[in-house]
Amino acid sequence: MRAWRLLLAAAAAACALAWVVPGFFAPEHLSNPDLSMGLAKPAEMPPFGADHRGRPLLEYALQGSSVVGIPALVAGADAVFTKPGYGILAEASLSATRLVWLDRGAWPEAPYLELAMWERGDIKVGPDGLASALKKAWSWPPPPPIADSATMSLARKVRRGW
Repeated sequence: MRAWRLLLAAAAAACALAWVVPGFFAPEHLSNPDLSMGLAKPAEMPPFGADHRGRPLLEYALQGSSVVGIPALVAGADAVFTKPGYGILAEASLSATRLVWLDRGAWPEAPYLELAMWERGDIKVGPDGLASALKKAWSWPPPPPIADSATMSLARKVRRGW
């Protein structure tokens, strides 16, 4: 039984790495168009070919992994073990994912983030350890997602193309 769990954990870690690692290599900007390579086939521009402007499709794939990798992983998790931070709190709030966190020490903004995390019902690792905190996180219902707002409405319009 324990070997089975280790195998599943290893498979999950491999999938997460295969999804997140390409984001570290994503180009910040797409390369300049090369119209002579427009709609190039994969054999002409490995591994995926090119768009109509001659940009490698690999660049789009890498940028996509950079943009959606972490939010998708957070949304798919039952709980995230982390330290208090703006990015993870925002992602967890949007996806209604429980956070389990460690004390961040003397970071000046930690008390404000921890207050927000307490209000969401997230769990701080206490003296009884991480295993106890994770058991609580998995037994409690997930926190509610953040309420719809003008920002979310604007994001939906942008995604639909106005």
